[in-house]
Amino acid sequence: TCTRCLFDSSIPGIAFDGRGECSYCRLYEEMCVEYPAGDQGWARLKESAAVIKRAGRGKQFDVVVGVSGGCDSSYMVQLAKELGLRPLAVHFDNTWNSTTATENIHKVLKALDVELFTYVVDNEEYNDIYRAFMLSGCPDIEAPTDIGLAALLFMAARKFGIRYQFEGHSFRTEGVSPLGWLYMDGKYIDSVVR
Repeated sequence: TCTRCLFDSSIPGIAFDGRGECSYCRLYEEMCVEYPAGDQGWARLKESAAVIKRAGRGKQFDVVVGVSGGCDSSYMVQLAKELGLRPLAVHFDNTWNSTTATENIHKVLKALDVELFTYVVDNEEYNDIYRAFMLSGCPDIEAPTDIGLAALLFMAARKFGIRYQFEGHSFRTEGVSPLGWLYMDGKYIDSVVR
């Protein structure tokens, strides 16, 4: 077992250093250096925003931001505006949104004067996908929505000629998972449904 976290030798591909720390703890440390927090992180973010603004000249939007109605994505839209960017909010509606989430999206975007691009899936098809994930016992029932949102962000970016996207998650608060634990793609979703 890692001397720093809960990972142990049962995880495929894990390695331990001379201090007993695992390769995932080292990966986390490397990511902290590559993506600093605090004043240094804020300075880098402002530099990135300047690059994003230049790339968006002459276009309607500078950056796409996926929105769910939750705190993280709402903050990302606000942050984009604080950085002087013109975000396009993108929502993948899997037809299972709570009323509160939907209201939050509209309230936040109205208050920030941000346009929304939404894709609504076929409800019956999505119900079949969720049913398959529940019956399979797979723990990652939101994988189809995660993949759908990722694809939609690229679709919206292509449609509007946007080169950048912001995402509202953090390896610092959500961790670094072992390879293979969170791997997902369209073939995975298809295999679960079959």
